[in-house]
This record gives sequence, structure tokens and C-alpha cells, in this order.
Amino acid sequence: MKKFFAFTLAEVLITLGIIGVVAALTIPTLISKHQKKVYVTQLKKAVNTVQNGYKLMLADAGVDSVKDTEFFKLLASGSDMNKLNQEARKYFNIASDVKKIDREYLYADAPGLAAHSSTGNYFSGYPNTVLISTVDGAEIFFHNSSASTVYIDANGYSKRPNVVGLDFFYLNVTENGSLANWANNSAKEWCLLQNGYTTPHKPAGCLEQVMKDNWEITYY
Repeated sequence: MKKFFAFTLAEVLITLGIIGVVAALTIPTLISKHQKKVYVTQLKKAVNTVQNGYKLMLADAGVDSVKDTEFFKLLASGSDMNKLNQEARKYFNIASDVKKIDREYLYADAPGLAAHSSTGNYFSGYPNTVLISTVDGAEIFFHNSSASTVYIDANGYSKRPNVVGLDFFYLNVTENGSLANWANNSAKEWCLLQNGYTTPHKPAGCLEQVMKDNWEITYY
């Protein structure tokens, strides 16, 4: 007579329980790592969009400073959005017309962004900021008093988390269109915790840190 060997119900339940515990411990970490890679991929595309746009502007205008290009002259004056839109379409891979953003726009509820401003709005200090939405889903903000000040929401405001250092970054660009070293060796400190904050509250330095870490988000 043949003997059949099988697991008991208790053994099966114990095994399933162990698998469940291991999955509960590892899956969130794997998901988090994957999402960070997605953010970084989107960020890299947005950075390339800005850099390539600046290079084309400089080449077309035959000047050494982006401040001398038609796009930034129009941006500084803020008076002719139709022409600004035409210039933007020449140099950036945009999905819709450019928009002028006033003091009431966006990010009042964004962790690390609302806290940065005493008024609860990150862009309260930058009236007449211009928003460009790219075909890749990023939103890029140029403010009209500085050609070098660019903010990037890698996946757009409508998609969360809208958190500094995850999908929201500060891009500092020199007048010749190259990336500037804004925070020097204090990149991570500028990006992360300061003065009692429990979440990153300044996007300055986050992009630098991501680039220093071979395009990876390592500080979360």
C-alpha cells in the first residue's frame, strides 16, 4: 500500500503567513524604489527640455546670455503672451499654450512647499511666473525676474506627491544655458531638513544631489 505525504493545514497556513509577512515587508520598499526611478526619469527629461531649449535660443539669437534672447525679454516684460507662446513653442516641447501664474496658484497643500512660504503658497514671492506644460507631463515654471530660476514639477501638479526632492525640484541655470552649482557642497543640507522641518522644504540642492548620486533619489 502506497503512503502519501502531504502538508497539514497548519503547515500550509504557517507558510502562507510567513510569505505574507515577507511580502508586507519587501513590497512597499520595491514599490518606493520603482516610483523614485519613475520620478527621476521624468525629471531628467524635463531638465533636458530646459537645457536643449536654452541652447537653441542662444544659437538662434547668436548671443552668449539667455537674458538677451527674445523669449526672456518677453518673459521679463510679461506684456505679450501671444509672442511669448510662439517663442516657447520654438524651443520647448510643450503640450499647450504657456500660462501666466499669479500669486494664488498651486502648492498651498504640498508638503515642504507650503511650509516654505509664510503665506502658504510657494509661488507667492514670484508673481507672473510662467508655466510651460511639456508633452512628457512635466510642468516647468520660469519666473520673470531671473533667467536662471526654473522650477520643475516632474510629473505635473495633478499627480502627487508634489513633494520637494521627489517630484518637485529647483533648476539653476547659468546665463550660457548650462546647469549651475547652486548649493555647492551643501546640496543635501539645502534639500533636506533644516531649522526643525520634518520634510524637505527647499528644492535648491535636490537636483544637484540626485545628479551627484548618479540620477538616483537616495535621501528618502
